[in-house]
Amino acid sequence: MQGASLENESGPNEKQADADIQPDGESILETQPPTTTTSAEASLSGAKAGDIVYLGIYEQDGKEENGKEKIGWLVLKEEDGRLLLISEYGLECIPYNKLYGDVTWENCSLRYWLNNDFYNETFSPSEKELIVQVLLDNDDNPTYGTEGGIETKDNVFLLSIEEANIYFPDDVERRAKITPYVIGNGCYHIVDNEAWWWLRSPGNYPTCAAKVRPDGIIHEAGYYATETYTDAVRPAIWIKPKK
Repeated sequence: MQGASLENESGPNEKQADADIQPDGESILETQPPTTTTSAEASLSGAKAGDIVYLGIYEQDGKEENGKEKIGWLVLKEEDGRLLLISEYGLECIPYNKLYGDVTWENCSLRYWLNNDFYNETFSPSEKELIVQVLLDNDDNPTYGTEGGIETKDNVFLLSIEEANIYFPDDVERRAKITPYVIGNGCYHIVDNEAWWWLRSPGNYPTCAAKVRPDGIIHEAGYYATETYTDAVRPAIWIKPKK
């Protein structure tokens, strides 16, 4: 499995970091699980790479009065009965990190938000049982050598530069649109609502994070991690569907 291990379910050590450790300077409030749930069991059965499956709910059409919408996930890989999924659309537009300074995936505020706020708001208890916590390799930037930090254990994560290259066959397939909700929140986008989206890898400096451009090209240099209203978030998860 590229960039992640499903074997290590032990507690963190000095070279691993759990996502429930709040980053310095953050005061994100805990959120409650949604009062409504969705059933995605049927759509997960027999899914393969390239399919769209549905799991969890999140505001997407920008009309909060009609409730949250089901999230579509693109299947990137099937391995040993498990599926690697990435959201079909950019679901949010928030900074990689709220505070300016050197940062890695381990201690960025976006990682905390994904594994706490997003995880709890989006998935029902039964859906959480499908999600597999993984041990992620956080490699250095392949071009600039910027340190990627230690391994982390995550339920929800972003793809790395390497994974974005492996799982998408070309730049066209790597393009991503954002939802009306994200557009309404002011996220930058071009024609057809295509937008930049974050990767978890570092950029050319420790204050930067890599990203994917609206045309699908991976921007390894990235830009400042504190950018606001510029970059969308495409969460990724590993799940093990029930038989």
